[in-house]
Amino acid sequence: MHRLTTVQNSIFLTQNIYYKSALFNVGGYAHLKGVLNVGLLTKAIKLVLDRADVIEFGYYAFNDIRIEDNVHFKFYDIVDFFDLLKSEDSIVDWIKNDITKPFNVKENIVKVRLFKSAKDEYFWYTKVHHIIFDGFSMSLFFKTVIQIYECLQKEIDTNLDTKLFPYREFADENYDYVKSEDFLSDRYFWSKKLSTISYSKAFSSSRKLQENITLISKQQRITIPRGLFDDIASFSGEYNSTAFHYFLSSLLVLNRFYDDVLPLIGIPVYNRKSGKHKKTLGLFVNMLPVSFDFEDDVNFIDILLCVKNVLKDCYKHQRFPLIDILEELDIRGNIYDISFSYQKNNYNISTDDFHADITYLPNEQQQESLSFQLLEFDKGGDLALSVDYLEGSFSSDEINRLLFYYNKILNFAVSSPDTGLNKLDLLGSAERLQLLEEFNSTTV
Repeated sequence: MHRLTTVQNSIFLTQNIYYKSALFNVGGYAHLKGVLNVGLLTKAIKLVLDRADVIEFGYYAFNDIRIEDNVHFKFYDIVDFFDLLKSEDSIVDWIKNDITKPFNVKENIVKVRLFKSAKDEYFWYTKVHHIIFDGFSMSLFFKTVIQIYECLQKEIDTNLDTKLFPYREFADENYDYVKSEDFLSDRYFWSKKLSTISYSKAFSSSRKLQENITLISKQQRITIPRGLFDDIASFSGEYNSTAFHYFLSSLLVLNRFYDDVLPLIGIPVYNRKSGKHKKTLGLFVNMLPVSFDFEDDVNFIDILLCVKNVLKDCYKHQRFPLIDILEELDIRGNIYDISFSYQKNNYNISTDDFHADITYLPNEQQQESLSFQLLEFDKGGDLALSVDYLEGSFSSDEINRLLFYYNKILNFAVSSPDTGLNKLDLLGSAERLQLLEEFNSTTV
């Protein structure tokens, strides 16, 4: 059998628990406008997928096939509907519905669909299982296909050997790592750091009184104006910190505004340390369960520096897989209840003949209660702050309220960073009266 990496093995085991779930679907679509050679695009997609040896890792594992069995099969499912003209709305609706449907992993773990909505207007949809792709790989996949398409169109060498590297090399590195002194050092760090941590739910006071155990999630988002983000980045730079540190610090302040206990937060890391890694389709991302601790009398600058220093230490040990942390601490299930990520990438692609806007889709299922994402897809434009939340744990009104206060903290902290946490007042008189009335209406 292909030797799965540790992170892949974690997903493999979890998939067997939630085998009817779309929990591990990763996908998106490119909206292409311009002159397109359909045959060349299909050929480019197949060339890139054939090069992606990571697909074999996932398929062989799900089907319990050994390398020496020399089994030949179709790794992926590609169908084009270019002969059937469909409206843009109907195509997008179909895509958004399909991303929520689980794979039959015994058959395939990659699905590609090509649609035509109008003259010189197309949709290219791709859905993969997370055991083979992370978010970085999805972006790399779209961009590499377009590069190969242009090579085919100009009849020049596609030179895939220099554009994509085999995932097997990373798998071998991972195998060597788990037998190394670095692995033992990383294990000691995480065991010591998390041994005294008690599990707690994020924003416990804002949850539904009776939570339903479900993986179904919804998403809401707010706009972060570019001007505010630039102010945040400038302010953070004065303390040798980043905008990511600032947004994460603001989230901690928000949680403290609701609850006394700070929860563990899952922080994703790309885990691609070399140039080859950044040109490899596969699963590299790792989740770090990070804890923070500070007193009520600190100000925002203190929290910002705390976040920076804690993350700096954790990043030194980022290779250690989460599944091994859980095994080390004898924990069953997820150790964190909330995650935060910053995704910065320009997903738009242009060629001489067409332009492609790429949209990534939530699969509407997750394990953690809350997943915050700061999204920067346009270098000069506004950003988005989205939150995916478990429908059984939070109401949409409560998520709206969380985002409202989060936005207030983002603006307040950059203008009044010296204000002590115990003196922070996010409520105006009208808001305070509304909360009091809501509390009284629920009190017997």
